[in-house]
Parts: sequence; structure tokens; C-alpha cells
Amino acid sequence: MTKRRQSQLSGVARILLAGPLLAPMVGWAGTWSSCQTITSFTDYTSYSSSIYLNLSPGMSGCATDTNGGVIMRINTAGVTADQYKNLYATILLSYSLGKQVMVYADTSAAPACFISVVSIGGYANQCN
Repeated sequence: MTKRRQSQLSGVARILLAGPLLAPMVGWAGTWSSCQTITSFTDYTSYSSSIYLNLSPGMSGCATDTNGGVIMRINTAGVTADQYKNLYATILLSYSLGKQVMVYADTSAAPACFISVVSIGGYANQCN
């Protein structure tokens, strides 16, 4: 198999893997962030079923604990309790490794911007 064909198949595989992640976003207006560093996060799970992410440089128009921060909350932006656990693990992994992320956020209720996707390194490897 040629390198070009392998690259094409790799691109198709990424789309097939990303499709289920993007499906919950069909019902709301979402926006991908630029490459971000998770500078801190606060676990409000027991208080409001939420995690607040402080990002640098941050998402314009969004604010949680800091300007540019976003929220991941159960039953908001299509995030179920099971998905919340997986996203939490992704957030912890990227934070502990110091890897940049891109987040997909519903900005329609700004300044509270709710996320449903966290992509380590960017959805198309933009942050690596």
C-alpha cells in the first residue's frame, strides 16, 4: 500500500472515529476553540455536576472561574453521566501531560460556555 493511500485511509478513519463524538452537537450551535492549555480545573461534580476548565489563551466571550473558561456539565450540551466520566478522564490526562487541547463548546448561553468534546492535540492534530 502506498503512503498516499495509507494517509487517505488514516483520514477516513479519523472521520469515522470523530463522527460519534460530533453527533450530540447537531442540536445546538457549537464552536471549536483554538489550541488551549488547561491551566486549572475545578471539580464541582458534587455541587452542580460540573467541571470548570480554565484555559489559556481561553475562549473569547466565555467565562467561568476565569475569563475564557468553559464548563462541562452532565445533561448539558448532550453530555450524559457516562460521557462525563470519559471526558473527565480525558481532561485529567491532558492536564497531567501538559498537552494542548481543543474543546467544542456551545457558546449560545455565553458567558457560560458548555463543552461536549475535548480533543487532545486538536481534532486534526493542530496543537502538536
